[in-house]
Amino acid sequence: MSYPLPPRAFFPPEPSCASVHSVSDGIINGRVKGTNVDAFRESLSSSVSSSSEGSGHGDNDATGDVYIWGEGIGANLDSCVPKLLESAVTLDVQSISCGRRHAGLVTRQGQVFTWGEEHGGRLGHGTDHDVSHPKLLDGIKHVNIELVACGEYHSCAVSVAGDLYLWGNSGCSTLNHKNGYGAGAEASQWVPRKLKGTMEGIHVSSVSCGPWHTAVVTSSGQLFTFGDGTFGVLGHGDRETMSMPREVESLKGLRTMRAACGVWHTAAVVEVIVGTSNTDSSCCCSGKLLFTWGDGDKGRLGHGGNMETKLVPTCVAALGESNFCQVGCGHSMTVAVTTTGHVYTMGSVAPGRLGNPQKRHNCYNCGCAFCRSCTSRKSLKAAMAPNPNKWYRVCDHCFGKLRNAIQTESTRKLLR
Repeated sequence: MSYPLPPRAFFPPEPSCASVHSVSDGIINGRVKGTNVDAFRESLSSSVSSSSEGSGHGDNDATGDVYIWGEGIGANLDSCVPKLLESAVTLDVQSISCGRRHAGLVTRQGQVFTWGEEHGGRLGHGTDHDVSHPKLLDGIKHVNIELVACGEYHSCAVSVAGDLYLWGNSGCSTLNHKNGYGAGAEASQWVPRKLKGTMEGIHVSSVSCGPWHTAVVTSSGQLFTFGDGTFGVLGHGDRETMSMPREVESLKGLRTMRAACGVWHTAAVVEVIVGTSNTDSSCCCSGKLLFTWGDGDKGRLGHGGNMETKLVPTCVAALGESNFCQVGCGHSMTVAVTTTGHVYTMGSVAPGRLGNPQKRHNCYNCGCAFCRSCTSRKSLKAAMAPNPNKWYRVCDHCFGKLRNAIQTESTRKLLR
């Protein structure tokens, strides 16, 4: 069975920030345990799993240990501080992913272990029982796996050969096992099964799982999505549900580097070259840029004051001069990391999700947020100012641009 989705009005309102925030001290990825409503709605969609990620150890002989904290499963007590993951076997971990109430890891030997609360086959062990400690996934134990991704009701794994394996509950059409998958559309897939059909033979490099949709990036830079299309999260220009992976048309010809699924929004790092005809008109820069689409509520897409739903990938214009290498999506927020190590957050500010405890202000020209202590500069002619002939606070970068523009305009008037 699958949990029914309550109407949007069922959830309490949250404060939001329409702008993009920069976090200098890293990503704060966590939340305080709240009400039952929060627990239901606050789906921890998987951070993107990629073949380029590993244990991070410089010494190849070091064992990749895992530390866990949070709500326990079964007899395991909750842990408010990180503790070493207990396992019956030694786990040399290469990568790990967390779903809402389950998790999966991949060892350096290419084996997958999953554990947590069983629901519709998301653990992949073929039984309807919770698993309190990491358990080897027998269904793909002879396949050399490189990464795993856990959604809310389903899980995915990518092999070294680039094949995609899926398992879990298909009640919301995230998994549809027709046309080469196996069982009917509403059946749960209790053990991993290799994806067939439209993507058969295509080399997969990374995958991200949301609660009800999935994004797949290929080695050639194609982006495929499938699942529930509510709010346009699939990026196909509509709200239709896709039972089979479909390439995102608007990104054809570009190279998608990373993708991440939130609950009702999606984000991707896309390599763009100036002059490409199929890029968003608001994005006139080249580099590895951030694109977002889906539900724009709470400012999670980062498009300034425009919180409308985006049905196709749209460049975050405020960050057009940055080069990104990683992106992750939560319930009501998006986090992106640049190649220079800067972290940007956007979306709901409650409770401290954006990692910016200091008072922030928005630039009335570009919409980006900045700390009041950084600058107190104001300018005329700001693009977002209610009255362009009055002084409004702007960031240092825009202050210089506006000053030059005003000086140029004044010079032209004098020469007339």
